[in-house]
Amino acid sequence: MPGRETTSSSCSTESGSIGEDHFPAEVEFTQMTARLLTVSPDFSRIAVVTYSSNYMLHFDHISQGGSSMCGFLGEIEKIGYRGGSTKTKEALEYADRLLQGGRSGVNRHVKETLPRRSFRPPQRVASRNQGVVIFAVGVASINRAELEEVATSTAHIYMLTSFPYIKEVNLDLREDIQDNQWDSVDASKCFDQSGSCDVNAICGCGARGGSYRCICKEGYEGTGTSGTCRPVKCAKLSDPPGGSTLPHPCGNEFGSKCDFKCNEGYCPYSCNMTEVLAGKLPWNSKSEVPRVCRANKAWSGRQFFCDKVRCPALNAPPNGNMNCSSDTFEFGTTCVVWCSVGHNLIGNSSLTCATNGMWIGQLPTCRDVTRRGAAPHVSASANVTQCVAAVVPPAPPAGAACTPPPPDKQGGRPPCLLKLAPLQAQLDPKVL
Repeated sequence: MPGRETTSSSCSTESGSIGEDHFPAEVEFTQMTARLLTVSPDFSRIAVVTYSSNYMLHFDHISQGGSSMCGFLGEIEKIGYRGGSTKTKEALEYADRLLQGGRSGVNRHVKETLPRRSFRPPQRVASRNQGVVIFAVGVASINRAELEEVATSTAHIYMLTSFPYIKEVNLDLREDIQDNQWDSVDASKCFDQSGSCDVNAICGCGARGGSYRCICKEGYEGTGTSGTCRPVKCAKLSDPPGGSTLPHPCGNEFGSKCDFKCNEGYCPYSCNMTEVLAGKLPWNSKSEVPRVCRANKAWSGRQFFCDKVRCPALNAPPNGNMNCSSDTFEFGTTCVVWCSVGHNLIGNSSLTCATNGMWIGQLPTCRDVTRRGAAPHVSASANVTQCVAAVVPPAPPAGAACTPPPPDKQGGRPPCLLKLAPLQAQLDPKVL
């Protein structure tokens, strides 16, 4: 049950059947059962009722917003013994009313301690059938049948051998508890046990053990005493491929914020090519939501990454071939186009994908040179002249070389490249 939201009423008898000598053991037992919970306003809230000839409410943390374990222990130690007869049923009904006034949707428990002997068995109470779990605890020679009349089920009955045993178990429990929930209390409570607390610490009360200690605040770690609380650190964030962190480099201590941006030609997470082609370019702008280093040493949000702009896919023209530096057509990709034997290249022989998602240059076409009326075409760029089937040089002049590339995918050979220094290609007058 530790850590679960619970409301609990503790009913302890102070009748003559238990006696003044054994009543402190009942108080210790109430402390012990509270340590099985997490006593805190945000978790378990407890009310304590004692009964003899009548019942008495000592404190009600159920309707009053809860208390720390330290506050609970301080109040329960003030409860004294009264004596009298034993009116169990009335006390349980009152405890049930206290529970009904608490928070909805939480566990509701009644802990009932019965004396070693009872002058009459307690009657069943209505709360057994109203979602309230009743634990019945008997000490020494209590009649088990009496416990069964009170408890929700036999699984909720506990038999203790003696009152000294309660004190022994409570002491062992206090030593074994490892608190992980602390409620802030007045700083003066920690002076004796911990000394002065750090500026990034609180004086806390353990929600199960009930001890005072300086505790570093959320997002800090250390012993809690002055000068010891340091901010926790998250893993360092590196620049994403195609982008960078802002600021650069980013801090990684608790509370640090890290923004990102993508470089030209990259988009945050994924590229909306409709927007990119419309001129809405997403790079060089800060990410909408920063990532923050949290107290659990993890960054908020999802991992940031940059996606490359891509140009529309290209296909080789009819009777032509194409070789691209990337088959995903991301920016920076260059595609080279050439025509099969017997065809002239009309247009650009190479195209490059730009950062705006558009190709630099237009996809060329391949014209059949054997078609009637088709003119031969000579494409020259700097010192390179493209030779087609209709170009018939008598022989490579001195200082020039013409070596055909490997066959194309259609079995033909792409046109050779005649390197001149510089030199004019000689054309066969028969084909002009």
